[in-house]
Amino acid sequence: MAKRMENGAGGGGGTTQRLDRIRIELVQGAMPAIVAETEEAIIKHNLPIYDRANRLVLPIEKECEDAEGRKFPSIALGEIGLPRMLLLMDEACIFQKYDGRKRDFVSVDAPERVGRSILDHAGAWPFPEIINIVAAQSLDRKGDIIDRPGLHRPSKMLFAGLPPLPASMPRHPERQDALDALALLDGLLKEFPFDGPVSKAVALSQIVSTVLRAMLSTVPMHAVTAPEAGSGKSYLATLTSLIATGRACPVIPATSNAEEFEKRLTGALLSGAPIVSFDNLDRPLKSALLCQALTEPMVEVRPLGTSQLMRIEQRATYFANGNNLEIVGDLARRTLLATLDSGEERPELREFNGHPAADILEDRGRYIAACLTIVRAYVLATRPEKLSPLASFEAWSDNVRSALVWLGCEDPCASIETIRKNDQDRDNFAALLAAWPEHGKPFLASEMIKIAAAARDMAFKKARDASFTDDFSAPEEPALWLALREIADDRKGGIDAGKLGYYLRKMKSKVATVDSGMRVKLLKGDKKHQAVQWIVERLNGL
Repeated sequence: MAKRMENGAGGGGGTTQRLDRIRIELVQGAMPAIVAETEEAIIKHNLPIYDRANRLVLPIEKECEDAEGRKFPSIALGEIGLPRMLLLMDEACIFQKYDGRKRDFVSVDAPERVGRSILDHAGAWPFPEIINIVAAQSLDRKGDIIDRPGLHRPSKMLFAGLPPLPASMPRHPERQDALDALALLDGLLKEFPFDGPVSKAVALSQIVSTVLRAMLSTVPMHAVTAPEAGSGKSYLATLTSLIATGRACPVIPATSNAEEFEKRLTGALLSGAPIVSFDNLDRPLKSALLCQALTEPMVEVRPLGTSQLMRIEQRATYFANGNNLEIVGDLARRTLLATLDSGEERPELREFNGHPAADILEDRGRYIAACLTIVRAYVLATRPEKLSPLASFEAWSDNVRSALVWLGCEDPCASIETIRKNDQDRDNFAALLAAWPEHGKPFLASEMIKIAAAARDMAFKKARDASFTDDFSAPEEPALWLALREIADDRKGGIDAGKLGYYLRKMKSKVATVDSGMRVKLLKGDKKHQAVQWIVERLNGL
C-alpha cells in the first residue's frame, strides 16, 4: 500500500511533491494499516516526534524570561496536537484516495481521522521515548563522553545545541587536569561573597551537577540564601544555566499559595524543562511533590484541568533562592545550601571586576569541558576515597560530590546540617516531644489537647489570683500548649484535633534530634480506646 514517490508521479492531482515522501493510499476498511504506515513514514523521515509520558512531543523554541526580566529563546518540549500532527504527516507522506470520475488516485490533505488515531495510540507508539533536552555534552555511566547530537537512547535524553569542546581537552584526564578544570570554574565564582568553603562547594556542585545531569538519576536541590537582596543568588543560577544550556535561567516566581506552587511545578515537569528554578522565595519552602521529584526519576502529577494522574519520567535540576531562605520538613535532607553574605547594607551596589557571564558565552564549550574533566578524571582514577553515599542520591554522591572532595573542596553535604538546624518544622517536633506529658505512656490526640488546655487554664488562674496582691501580667503559656499551637492551630485560639492527628501520623517513628533520640509511635486502639494512641519513647542506647 505504501511506496516511495518518484519524480512527483503516482497521482492525477498534478501537484509537485517532495521526491522522498511516501505515498499512502486511503482505502476503506484499512485504517489500522494506514495508521501503521503513516507512523513508519514519520520515523523513516526522522521527524522529531517523541513519546514523553504517553504524550507525543517535539522540541520547540519558546520565549522565556530570566530573573532580571530579560527575554530569551529556549528549547522546550511541546505537546503535539491535531493541527501539528497533520502538518507532520504531510511532511512524511502523500495521502491519496481514488477519484471515480478521474479514474485515478488524487492527492489529498492528511486525513484528520488518521491523525486522531495516531494521537490516541498512547502506550503503543513506535516513536522513541524521551525524558528531557540536554544542550551540553555529558558522560555516560562508564565515564565516556556523550557528544553526538540526537537522542541518546540509554539515557533517553535528547542532545541538541551542543557547542564545540576545546581541542586541548585531555582525552584521558588525570588529577592535575581535574584541578586545572576546577580552577577554571572557581574563577567564575571568585567575586561571590560565600560565607565559607562549604558554600562554595555547593556552588561548584550546582554547576557540575547540572552539566552532568544525564548520567545522574537524582540530584539534590541546590539552594542559595543571603541576608540581603542583590547578593548574587539569581546570578549564580544564571551562570549555571549559561554553561548547561547556553541561555539564561528561566525562573518560577515566588508564591505564598501552596496550591499555586504545585501547579507551577507541575507545569515545569510536564514541559520537560532541564532546569527548574524557584526564584526569590519569601516563605518557608516545603512541597511533597518537590520532595518526590528530587528523589524519584518517575513522578505522578495531575495536569491542570484534568482529574487523571500522569506518570512522568523526569531528570530536571532544581534550584531555589531567597533572602534568609528557610527549607523545612523532608526537603531539608534533599537540599544543599550555599550562603552569600557580603557584609554590606546595599550589596546590589557592589562593583565587579570580572564578567563571568560574558566569559561563558564567549566559549561555553570550555566550561562544559571543565565539568566533564572533573568527573571523568575521578571515574578513570577508579573513584579513590569515595565518600559514604548520600541516601537517594548515590550516583551524584559517587561522581560529583566525591570528585569535588577528592580535589580538595569541602563536602557540600555539610550544608545539610545548617538547613536542619534552621528547620522550623524540626524545631516544632522537638519541642512537642520535649513537652510530652509523660514519656512511655500512651495518649489520644484529644487527651493531649485537654492536658495542654488544663495547664494553660491553671497558669491563667494563678496569674489572676496573684493580681489581687500584685499587678496582673499575662502568664507564660505552658510548653505543651505552645508546641501544639505551632503544629495544629485552629485559627480561633485553640487546637485542631484532626490536624494534630494528621501531623502525628506524618511524623511517626521519626527521631526528633540526634541528641535526644526521642520519637513518637502509634499504638493501635484497643476495645476501650477505638481511636489510635500515641506514645513517646527513647531509642535504645540513648
